[in-house]
Amino acid sequence: MFYNNGDEQVYLGSADWMTRNIFNRIEVCFPIINERLKKEIQTIIALQLEDDTSAELLDGNMEPIKFLSSKGLRAQDRIYNYCKQIENPLN
Repeated sequence: MFYNNGDEQVYLGSADWMTRNIFNRIEVCFPIINERLKKEIQTIIALQLEDDTSAELLDGNMEPIKFLSSKGLRAQDRIYNYCKQIENPLN
């Protein structure tokens, strides 16, 4: 997601941008231009960032993040429930 001076843009692409791949194959990213889908993706990412029960630090060690206090927000459950309430998610 990019703010781009107020023109919010969302792109999807491979999450495997590692040195071994970047120089040996072509990686593709593409913009999400449908506003409804863009908002859904932004909501899902926000839910992921609020996780305070099962979040891990992506530093190569995959260590759980220790929070000083927890509201019990588990991203997987919240995203599952969010997707269940979306009407016609593929339309």
